[in-house]
Amino acid sequence: LSWCFVSQSLSPLSTSSSFFFATAIAIDTSSSSSSSATRSSTTTTTPSPIIYKSRDYHLLEIVPHSSTSFTQGLTLSTSTTSKILYEGTGLNYQSQILQHDPTQHMKTLESRNVEPGHLFGEGITCYYVDRLITDGGGEEVVVREHRLIQLTWKDGIGMIYRINDDSSDDITDSIEEEEGNNNEQKKDSLELIDTFTFNTHTGEGWGITFVPQTKEFYVSDGSEYIFVWDVETLAEKRRMAVTLERGGGDSDSDGASSSSSSSSSSV
Repeated sequence: LSWCFVSQSLSPLSTSSSFFFATAIAIDTSSSSSSSATRSSTTTTTPSPIIYKSRDYHLLEIVPHSSTSFTQGLTLSTSTTSKILYEGTGLNYQSQILQHDPTQHMKTLESRNVEPGHLFGEGITCYYVDRLITDGGGEEVVVREHRLIQLTWKDGIGMIYRINDDSSDDITDSIEEEEGNNNEQKKDSLELIDTFTFNTHTGEGWGITFVPQTKEFYVSDGSEYIFVWDVETLAEKRRMAVTLERGGGDSDSDGASSSSSSSSSSV
């Protein structure tokens, strides 16, 4: 299981930045409880050379990253057939969404400008929705549509893109035919299908991530709150105040030691 993060200096004197690839070491793929598919994949995959080891992760690879990209979000495609890493960048009139191939040393496959240009791009996340459509034979079928959602910093505007890849061509055609929007033109791999407005505690958008188990987005705005949005309606379902208690971990009335951090929530 690999993950990636970007190292980027905020200093104007900085001339370079990098992608760092690492793998968490808490996952034991050699366990006897692993599935046969997992065991097969671990025996046929050539292990990556380890650059650095720590208690929590192994650093596998460092590849160049554009020093002009003001990275605000990273997300891996939810498609099972197309593992693309999407990068969202910020700054007014410079915000983009870039597609990188993790299997080709983060080769940039495509980039898309955020429009209108004055918007300052922030967090992004890939997600999916299951839609009920009618196929050519008149039967109702459930199809999975892969999407990407993007926040902006201070404008309270968000964008939703449909991810069009080889695995989703038939699905996308079926959806567009049902919507009466089918045409023979080549589709963009990221197709803007909706914009929305949002409000947070600070009025800003920072980070966003998709929780598939509950079909929810977790959103941050630079305050102590984490906001939980419904994937379908984007309505706020609840918010959680996350704070750090400064202290020595005194015992409570039941004699239990209190934690140094706490989380409270309000609906």
